[in-house]
Amino acid sequence: MYKCLVSGGCSFAYGFNLGNRDNRYANLIAQHLGAELIDVSAAGMTNEFISAATVVGINKALQKYSPEEIIVIVGWTTTERFEYFNKKVG
Repeated sequence: MYKCLVSGGCSFAYGFNLGNRDNRYANLIAQHLGAELIDVSAAGMTNEFISAATVVGINKALQKYSPEEIIVIVGWTTTERFEYFNKKVG
């Protein structure tokens, strides 16, 4: 039985434009499973960010749950999104 759902992704996983983020799919699945939701999704993110944030979410879940109690859902974005370093910003 799953006790924790880790959700990573871009705006679709985040629930952008839903009006009520409680209706995002990860929340609905977690409620159906009776599991805690660790949501590391964010709007406008790249696949690199999504993968790194999801690993952070998994590590957070592993502090409380065994691997067998964790389920992970990832909503990948388009490959056209990319990250770059801006020296002016840091």
